[in-house]
Amino acid sequence: MMRCLLHTVSQSPLSGGALRRCLHLANEGSVLLLVADAVHAALADSAAARQLLEHADTLQLCALAPDVSARLPGLPLLPAIQLIDYAEYVRLATRCDAVIDWY
Repeated sequence: MMRCLLHTVSQSPLSGGALRRCLHLANEGSVLLLVADAVHAALADSAAARQLLEHADTLQLCALAPDVSARLPGLPLLPAIQLIDYAEYVRLATRCDAVIDWY
């Protein structure tokens, strides 16, 4: 049985390799949550969004809505990204077997 892992990525895709490393190691059925500066990866037509799309069939792709609102107001996002609030973040953390933070 595969474990559900919640992968939270906080580093901007423009300043480091956290997203790339996470995508390389994340197992099918897990959740990838973009928080803080990592929400820039959710921008439609970006290189990071193309990386995310390669995993849209195997991972649940999410971004923290307050961080998106603060950093990307009104900008187009990748349709595969589900925006979630803090309450849903807590639900994901309790539903998954473990949480892995990527900085």
